[in-house]
Amino acid sequence: MLRQSQIVFLFVLLALGPVACRNTQGPAAIDQEKYLTLGDSLSRVSFDTLRNTLLARISADGLTGAVRFCKVEASTLTKTYGTAMQEISRTSLRYRNPENRPDSLSEQVLKAMQAVVERGEKPAAQLVSGPGGTIHYYKPILMQSMCLNCHGSIPVQLKPEIAAVIDSLYPGDLARNYKEGELRGAWHIRFIEVHGR
Repeated sequence: MLRQSQIVFLFVLLALGPVACRNTQGPAAIDQEKYLTLGDSLSRVSFDTLRNTLLARISADGLTGAVRFCKVEASTLTKTYGTAMQEISRTSLRYRNPENRPDSLSEQVLKAMQAVVERGEKPAAQLVSGPGGTIHYYKPILMQSMCLNCHGSIPVQLKPEIAAVIDSLYPGDLARNYKEGELRGAWHIRFIEVHGR
């Protein structure tokens, strides 16, 4: 029986057409379970590292200090477990940090995930084949209630003084007015597949 993530993967292959794999060196030919398991593990440990560090910063310096910390350190923490063979990042259609702006492949995947959320369903992690033997793992990030302190609506969750700090650090901020359960973005892990190993 197919796992939900495998069914979603097959759907994405059909939906993405030319972006998805068209040869025997893509996800159809690789060990999907290996990449899904590895992606799940890497995104979980990356999330835990980012969340725990951010919670410690909130405890020590309040939300204002946490926002300033994110501007300087969040990207570095996100990439902590990356290697030459696996690049870890976060991406979003409504990004705060321009570094998280999606490329065309990520944008298509995020839009497909968004459609799943809009149907009232939870999107699953998925694999997509890219050029040059790369495997792209995407895991959705859904908005949690605690995150609304910096990503919610003014003045309900996002206090005006916090919004002012965000505006000063991220003039083009798109990452607010979220509601709990909405798609915030996705973890994106780019695996460089070495065939024949």
